[in-house]
Amino acid sequence: MNISEYDYDSEGSTEYEVQNQEAAPNLISRCVIHLDVDYFYCQCEEIANPSLATRPVAIGQKHIIVTSNYVARSMGVKKLQSKSEALEVCPSLLIIDGSDIERYRDASTSIYATFRQIVKGLHSDNTVRKGGMDEYFADVTSAVESQLNHGGGFVSTAHDNQSAAVWIYGDDEKSSTVQIVEDQTGATSISTLKKDYNSEFWGSKDQITLCVQKLHVTTNIAKMIQDKIRTATSFSSTVGISVSPMLAKIASGLRKPSSCNVLYPWRCHSIVETMPLQRVPDVGSKTMKAIKPLLEKFHVDKNPEFWMCRDLLDIPQNDIQSCLKQDKSAEFCNLLIHRCRGIDMERLRDDGGALSKTLSVENSFRRGTMTCIDKVVENIDTLIYRLLRLLRKRTILSHSPSESFPRGIRLTARNMPFQNMSKQMKFDGKTMLQMTKEGDQVTMIRKAIRSLLNLFQDFKDGLNVTRLNLAMTSFADIDQMMSNESRHIKKKSIAAYFQPKSNSCCDSADSHIEPMPKADENYNMEPRCIADVIHNLKLKKVKKVGHKKSSVLGKRQRKG
Repeated sequence: MNISEYDYDSEGSTEYEVQNQEAAPNLISRCVIHLDVDYFYCQCEEIANPSLATRPVAIGQKHIIVTSNYVARSMGVKKLQSKSEALEVCPSLLIIDGSDIERYRDASTSIYATFRQIVKGLHSDNTVRKGGMDEYFADVTSAVESQLNHGGGFVSTAHDNQSAAVWIYGDDEKSSTVQIVEDQTGATSISTLKKDYNSEFWGSKDQITLCVQKLHVTTNIAKMIQDKIRTATSFSSTVGISVSPMLAKIASGLRKPSSCNVLYPWRCHSIVETMPLQRVPDVGSKTMKAIKPLLEKFHVDKNPEFWMCRDLLDIPQNDIQSCLKQDKSAEFCNLLIHRCRGIDMERLRDDGGALSKTLSVENSFRRGTMTCIDKVVENIDTLIYRLLRLLRKRTILSHSPSESFPRGIRLTARNMPFQNMSKQMKFDGKTMLQMTKEGDQVTMIRKAIRSLLNLFQDFKDGLNVTRLNLAMTSFADIDQMMSNESRHIKKKSIAAYFQPKSNSCCDSADSHIEPMPKADENYNMEPRCIADVIHNLKLKKVKKVGHKKSSVLGKRQRKG
């Protein structure tokens, strides 16, 4: 059974009716950390050149500012500002070209490796996932429960020293007013936390107390991770702590830099309901484009600067579902509605080391500078050498280096006026990987690309290329890893998903440059977590599925 089998009343009500208090532990039993590296791209430059730490610094690409350090921000420099405008507000601004992100990728890989090693070292059952170039998630529930069973400690709050501060939001007046900003549009919401809003929904007094204890232990762990990453890599970071990936990420953005932010789920209501809708995981520009006409239809009298989560909750579910793509409407619609209430029931699934499924490099060009095929081929050559460097680094990180080869190659070009074309083909990456000389590898890739160059014959208005992207795809070690995981899951019986964890202190739910990377919010549901929630949580109406319930779980298990 999956989330799509939840139902709401026909009037599109947004109210829950909790008839079984055993539902709550499944919603508040997890301990999730979101670590966000402070002003990552600029911090990379500051670590390489410490003299930049006191200067206003920004990273630029083409004609825009993609990020800046806090010195520059205090002088009025903003993300996605034009370079000329940024220099007007801050004439002393140093703009560093960030077109080649290889050095940032290397730094990100180093931080992630340290983060993963620390988290896995605490408990082998902890799960780790890379969210983007500068952000990482960890579910440390297993480590927290183990510490509590052996007398884990607590953490005290502090507001006088920001570099060492732990902020538990809603505990006092100073931490009760928060601001949420949506990066791409700049939409900003300000809300005041209600200290214990609807806490009875989340659980009994004992369950709430246990959740607080667990999140305090999680805070100790998060602080330790921050310190170790700073020691090992020199990067400072901010962490968010809560019961789900979504709330942990919201928490990490509440106060920066170098802080530790704790958000209890029963205090998230006022934050999430007024939050920009595009801050909800998986709500990107395409989803917003699909639901915007619906928001305007049901809110005729409103012309807001941005749409909030509560605006969507005013709309009946059937209407929301009808405007979404057919292939994901039912399940995604329910997931979206739950997240707009602050409830994210998806488990954080371990990424196995965050190996790239696709390696790509690209260059962008000014209009009118790439108008002949010879120049295109010359620039593709530059991309080949960059791609091979990435491939070598990826092979070192692979759990199966001999299988770390691509089986496809893709060439993508943007030609003015705004034509995007892409062609791909099979590629014998295994043979290339066995070659010992870089020159032989380059020659092999060149031969493959010749077959893709007819892409440029499709540009009817002639060549005026402004972007080239070269990618290697379909890596064999990824398929091998997924196959191993699938076989492991098939060996488990369905009953195993409903067994409580042993030695647990509670009933667990088991219990931009090129371009700037966007956080991966696909946390991948696991049947056991969803099955537990479906079993316990009683909404006003639940679809009667009968024997279909077990069959859906069976199909999901067989698919792995």
